[in-house]
Amino acid sequence: MALPKGHIQRIKGADDKIVAFRAVISHPDQQTKSGSPKRLSAQFAIGAGISLAHARRNAEDWLDEVRLSFRQGKGLPTKIRVSLSDASDVWLEKISVESTSGRGKLRTASLDYYEFIVRCYIQEPPQGVLDLGALRISVLDHSLIEAWKDDLIRQVSRSAAQRALMTLKQILRFSIPEFGLAQSPASEVRLGSEKDADGSVPIMLEREHVQAMINIGSDLYENGWTSCAPATRLERSSAFQRKQMMAYFYPFIMLALFSGARTGELLGSKVKDFDFEENTFFVRRTVTRDGQLGPPKTKRGIRVLAIDARAMKYIKARIDALKLERDHLVFASKNGKPLTGSNIYRTWKRFLAIVDDQLSADLSPLILPDGSALTGPYHTRHYHASELLRQDVPLADVSERLGHADTVITQRHYLHVLGDRRRASRNASASFAEIFDGSTGPTQTDHDDEDS
Repeated sequence: MALPKGHIQRIKGADDKIVAFRAVISHPDQQTKSGSPKRLSAQFAIGAGISLAHARRNAEDWLDEVRLSFRQGKGLPTKIRVSLSDASDVWLEKISVESTSGRGKLRTASLDYYEFIVRCYIQEPPQGVLDLGALRISVLDHSLIEAWKDDLIRQVSRSAAQRALMTLKQILRFSIPEFGLAQSPASEVRLGSEKDADGSVPIMLEREHVQAMINIGSDLYENGWTSCAPATRLERSSAFQRKQMMAYFYPFIMLALFSGARTGELLGSKVKDFDFEENTFFVRRTVTRDGQLGPPKTKRGIRVLAIDARAMKYIKARIDALKLERDHLVFASKNGKPLTGSNIYRTWKRFLAIVDDQLSADLSPLILPDGSALTGPYHTRHYHASELLRQDVPLADVSERLGHADTVITQRHYLHVLGDRRRASRNASASFAEIFDGSTGPTQTDHDDEDS
């Protein structure tokens, strides 16, 4: 058996001085989900009586011990701790087995999503991103995870860093009972902005924004040609394109606002999923990241949603205009194939630009100075949920409507909205207590007046 040689990495601190050595070696016969060799690692810090040369020698000794263990077929030495990459594989296998056996809550699309996050950001990170997966979970600390997160923001995107950090937190929480990890070093790591410092979903749309979107969109849908009174050929062409855009997109906007469904679930809807007599939308599939049809994100994602008649009217008009059959997708490309979120975002941004021009000055703009949109189609879901909670719709009902795996997820995402309800509950509790306060509430005089 050809044994891997391994290598030693230099770990530098803020002042560009070497603070530790990390020994890394590939497992000779074990692979990750993507087919690449599993990596084992150990880090040896400088300090506390350990010189630079001593730490380097410890790393080399560790590599020698691992190679000897592989050569003798004894497996891993007992003092090797599990790496984050290995912990990630065990976690993925656990949630996959649970879902396959029916005990888990995740669907295939969610499992594929987590495998993608683990592979691309933990086990095989992009160039310029700290190789966190090669480290033992026992040596991970707040500063290392912060550095990894900042690298992802800089090299990939902020949204990718957020998804990767949320997945890492789940893996480390799983590692506490599974591998004896004392505590999760990622528990206090945040993305760093005021919007998501508490872990909640930012609600960017205000009620006035949504009202403007409904009113302006409806006007453009009904009068997109005549309202601009096109005179020249160029103006007529522009008006026709705008009319086409709204005829296509406005039913999507209305369904998104009035259903609270995920973008993929809206794009995966078929004609047979709508009951225009009962005004319901049967959610039973989604469009995955790679443009394929699959089951919803969670098992509770299969649900029937009551939809306002106004939104259903536009869906019916679209189906009739395009002469769609029962098994056709309601929102699809010209050749009938599923659309993806990126396809929708371009039209969404054009629509927001039209609405933005007609907003009052006291509302935050929907198009930012750099030309990007304040929100994406997915934020209609967050707005929908927030409005329901503000109207005191029970948390369990909102969770079921959103298709969350359980109410804990809903509570965590919309904690800032539920905070208002908790304050209202405390006020109600105080009012109740005042009834039994001798200085307030019904008095003997009040009863005497009632009797008289």
